[in-house]
Amino acid sequence: MTVSFNGLDKMSRVDTCTQVSYSGPDSPAASVSGSCHDSAGNESESSVFALKYDSTPPSAMRVSVTAGDRFVRLRWRSPPDTTLVEIVRSAGPRASSVTLYRGAGDAYTDKRLRNGVRYRYTITGYDDARNAVARSMVAIPKAPLFSPPAEQESSLRRSSPGSAWRTRRTSTRRSGGSGRSSALGRQVRRSV
Repeated sequence: MTVSFNGLDKMSRVDTCTQVSYSGPDSPAASVSGSCHDSAGNESESSVFALKYDSTPPSAMRVSVTAGDRFVRLRWRSPPDTTLVEIVRSAGPRASSVTLYRGAGDAYTDKRLRNGVRYRYTITGYDDARNAVARSMVAIPKAPLFSPPAEQESSLRRSSPGSAWRTRRTSTRRSGGSGRSSALGRQVRRSV
């Protein structure tokens, strides 16, 4: 970060002032000092500027995802220095991202989704200095699979693997008369 000092001189014009860059170490009681010079070459007393400096992002969050029937449930455990959590969702390369949640909680349920659609969630944790750590995951909501009732399942187990009806035709020629033959059809059930 950069700290710029400014001054005011009623007698002479202020010529230059100190500009200081600070890049660490992390400290809640860091400080920088600076001064100004006027056009006559006079230098002001040194001034101290106190600051809190933190450039370290929070530790990684532990995130779990559960996809159900038209919903996705997100749970996370944030490190102690995380003060804000943000959840952003997208549903494909052409879909715009939507911010779903901003707060300090530990769970969120995204409802009224479309089953079979691939949703990407990005969870970002921030500390007081706005340092960030992010996790991304994909979830696909699906309709539940129901088992058949117990009575139907028992009936299916007792039945044969399959059956078919086959018609067997037999012909009998009459003696005498017109000599025409007649066909007698019988249906025989055969397991296959």
